[in-house]
Formats: sequence, structure tokens, C-alpha cells
Amino acid sequence: MYCQGMYIRKELWRHVRRCPCKPENMDLEKPPGRTKVLGLALANESAFCQQISSGVWKLINTMKQDDVASVVRNDLSIIQLAQSLYNRHGQDPTKYEYMRQKLRELGRLLLCLQTQFSIRNLEEAVKPANFQRLVQAVKIVSGFDEEKLSYQTPSLALKLGHSLHKICDIIHCRALTSDNAELIKSTETFQKLYSSKWSEMVSHSALNTLSHAKYNKPSTLPFTEDVQILHQHLKKSGENAFCNLEDNATPQTYAELAKVTLAQVIVFNRRRAGEVSKMHLRGFMERDSTKLHEDVAMGLSKVEQKLCSYFSRVEIIGKRGRKVAILLTPNVVDALTLLASKRDECNVCPANVFLFARPKSLSHYRGRG
Repeated sequence: MYCQGMYIRKELWRHVRRCPCKPENMDLEKPPGRTKVLGLALANESAFCQQISSGVWKLINTMKQDDVASVVRNDLSIIQLAQSLYNRHGQDPTKYEYMRQKLRELGRLLLCLQTQFSIRNLEEAVKPANFQRLVQAVKIVSGFDEEKLSYQTPSLALKLGHSLHKICDIIHCRALTSDNAELIKSTETFQKLYSSKWSEMVSHSALNTLSHAKYNKPSTLPFTEDVQILHQHLKKSGENAFCNLEDNATPQTYAELAKVTLAQVIVFNRRRAGEVSKMHLRGFMERDSTKLHEDVAMGLSKVEQKLCSYFSRVEIIGKRGRKVAILLTPNVVDALTLLASKRDECNVCPANVFLFARPKSLSHYRGRG
């Protein structure tokens, strides 16, 4: 990648660590592993390497390096969609996984188009003549059942529809800038086909599948006894995980305490799992720990005053960018403080901004399986 030398695939990652042509600032970073090195090497070979920002390449290189990633990396339309998503969400690390999922969804679709319909890229796929083949490919990827007229993964069919509409817009803009009259006419015709036929051929069945699944889903209400059992289980698991991490700081013991503590915070606050799991380390460390002001305390009862002094309050970003308050018990604060202090020992990347960070990763633990 740096010296342009020829090396065996299995030995390339070893050479990268000691390559004399490696940039000086690379020495300050953590040495890349085998998977990341292969991703960087493949990205360097891509025909579109110079057309996208380094942030987008980092996003693509952290994907699992398989056939889907190879397809994503070598399709100009998907690359430009990645750049568009990065321009909008690049400043928010919580959206990186969402962006990778969008790219992989299109990669799986294009892989199906290549293997079953001999369509090489998405620019060719959105030609009006290939509209029926594109619909068939979406149905195959989403697991459409011709007899039941239902999808195995209806949400994927809907997501692919939105992504293809965006891809068509990107290709249309590219045609306008290059003054390609034939491509302009082709994308305009596809957009008309999409607006008139896509709902009938794809979206309607997908929405029906989703609505039937929700209608037939039994509603479960937890009994008081169930809540008590869950609370006791989380409390006991949290105490054991705390002791294990305190005695032996490893990525495994760190993960155990992080998962239990995350579950405790979600259950206690009854908040969306996604909101709590994306809590930033900085937000917790800079939480308001000042005592209750006397003027405010005068308007509160003794019980309310006790509660104010007992709980810690952390503000996070909720739905639609709204400010949401999270209450933490003293035991949870102790657990989170221990997690924050053991990050270096447990191989948590310094660049990982999340409180419930995964070791050796820039992502976070999710509040649901």
C-alpha cells in the first residue's frame, strides 16, 4: 500500500507494520490487524479511490471483507451514496453502523443482480429496460414467497426501495453534470416507473406483511413478580460483574459489566434502548454533581429532597434531538465509574466516544439482542 511492493496475502499485514514507506503519523496509531490491512489494500486498488473522502474509506474498510464489501467498493453509485450519507451524518459516530448497513444492503442486491441477471452495476440496474429484473432481485434478496405473497424480510424490501430512489437521483445528478442526455432521459424514465409501479410490485406486499405480523403478535404484560425477579437478577449479576472486573480487568469482564449496567439503566429509566446505549463517556464524566440549591429545596418535600440527593442525573440526546434526562442510582454510578477507569486495560480504543464501548472497536453495546 505504501511501498507498492508485492507480498503474499497472508503476510501483508506483517509487512505493513514495519514498512519503511509508512507515513510517520501511522506510528502513533494502533497497528492495523489482518482484516483491516486487507481492506485498505483492496480499497487502494479500487477505481474510485480518488473520488471519495478518507472518512468514507475508513467507513468502508471497517466492513467485513467479503464479496458484499468487494461489490460495494467497486460500484461508483454506491460509493457516491456513501459520500452523500457521510456528508450528512459523518460528524455523528452513532450513525456509522447505519451507513454501513445501507451500503451492505445495496451490495447484497447488486451481488444478486450480477450473479442471476448479469447486470454489472447499479447504473445499469436503474435503466428502464432492467426495471423488472431489479424488482425480481429485490424480491429474491428480501425472501419473497410467490404463493403467500409475503416477504421473509419486508423491512429490507422497503429500505432497498428508498435506497434505489436515492441511487437514481445520484446517477441523474451525475448525468446532468456530465451533460449526458441519454443517461438523463434514462433516469427520468426510471423515476416515472418507480413512482407508478414500485408500490404496486414491492412496497404494498411488504407493508401488508409487516402489518399482519404486528396484528398477529401477542401482547405480553409483565406481572409484578416478573419485574421483581428481573430486578433481583440484574442486581446480582451486576454485583458479580463488578467484582470480576475489579479483580481481573479483561475485555470479557469489561463486556459483562457493561452489558448488565446498560440493562439496569434501560429498565430503571424505561427509555429506548438506542438512546441509552449511545450515551457518551463525556456526558457521564461531566454530569451535574452540584448539591440542590436551597431556594429549590424549599419547594420540595423531604422525600423529594432525599431523591434529588440520591440519584445522579445525566442528559442525553433523545428522539428528534430532544434533551432527555437519565437517572442513575449510586450502584450504577460506581459501575460506570469502574468501566470508565478500566477502558485502557480492557483494550477500549481511546477514539471510542461511547460510555458502553466495545473493546477493540469504535462502536457500542446495543440495548437489545
